[in-house]
Amino acid sequence: MVTQCLFGFIALCFFTALSQGKNYISRKDAFFLRLALFLTMLADFSMLFFSSNIAGVIIFCFVQISYNLRYGAKRKTAVIAAVAAFAIAVVVVTASSAMFASVEMRKLIIFLALPSLIYCGLFASSLFHAVKAFRQRKYPRPNGALVIFGMFSFAICDINVALYQLTNYKLILNAAWFFYAPAQIALALSAIRFKGPSRAVKLKNFRQNGRSV
Repeated sequence: MVTQCLFGFIALCFFTALSQGKNYISRKDAFFLRLALFLTMLADFSMLFFSSNIAGVIIFCFVQISYNLRYGAKRKTAVIAAVAAFAIAVVVVTASSAMFASVEMRKLIIFLALPSLIYCGLFASSLFHAVKAFRQRKYPRPNGALVIFGMFSFAICDINVALYQLTNYKLILNAAWFFYAPAQIALALSAIRFKGPSRAVKLKNFRQNGRSV
């Protein structure tokens, strides 16, 4: 029952973003946000219902690629970030697996640690571009605040998940959800075209990054 409720919440965040219709600040921004939230829903589905952490982490890599593109990273930059993260991960995983004689341990390192390290690199890149977009005021004020809050809460959640994998403390896992839930809510709302004068402050600059209706 808890699993269904958790997944239901994630699905609700996706449909919240989808239900906004054309009430967004940029068509391009809304597209990549909805894509990221849809992939997040798929990743959580595989992890919660099938306990497939490997598939979940791989899907989350594409989530972060979507966020990279959303926050202004060019496609070439996103590809370079993905390749660089992959190359670094291969070196680290190869060196780590050489330390273990157990075949099972080597498989675990290769199939779980490799995509996890790639994910970390992609997340770092998307966080960097989110902060850059915020500092350059590419988003209207309320949207920029939601983006920053959502991405940093997402990051704290992932740190807690990593700590849980190392310690297996249930309290740490609960803390991860404590940050994950508001992160997804904030991100789901971050593309809305809010009413009032604050949304027009830098809307003209933001529209240069995507076609707006």
